[in-house]
Amino acid sequence: MNSKRLITGPLAALVLLVALFGQAAPARAAALTISGHVTDSVTLAPVKDVCVTVGPPIRCWLGFGSNPGLHTDATGFYFIDLDAIAASPGGTWDLYFVCDAMCKATNPQGYDIKYSGTFVVNGPTIKDVQLIKSPLPPGACQNAGIPTQTTYLPNITRTLGGPLGWDTPFFVQNAGTATTAVEAS
Repeated sequence: MNSKRLITGPLAALVLLVALFGQAAPARAAALTISGHVTDSVTLAPVKDVCVTVGPPIRCWLGFGSNPGLHTDATGFYFIDLDAIAASPGGTWDLYFVCDAMCKATNPQGYDIKYSGTFVVNGPTIKDVQLIKSPLPPGACQNAGIPTQTTYLPNITRTLGGPLGWDTPFFVQNAGTATTAVEAS
């Protein structure tokens, strides 16, 4: 009987120590990442070189695998490591998917900007998106008729904001009572 007490005493102490040390070690949180695939909404083919930004669109200056401001790889995959920027679990995030100059080099027609909406990240998060191709730019005017009126608008096609700026818009309003067709070239 004494031999049983000698074994059970140390065994109970060992079990107690294991339980205490097992609870003392903090549990490792799941990695905070956002990843996914970007595909064409019609063909479902992967879209390469799409700029993925966290928050409002900024200039994408880095290639795939860079953090932040990256592009999708050849399979349309992107990966953002939020641990690398010391993010906390439970944070609210949003993404923008932009077909910038790098994207247009491989996708000449381009794609419309896609916004993910806001979402919470508590661990690995997957956000797959489908992009819609941008409409083709208009071609030359199709009407070969003689115009009834010609109006010249001074300098309406200026690029503001430097070489990478924007074109100024112009608006056409019909102030008459008859239906009017307008073509601009």
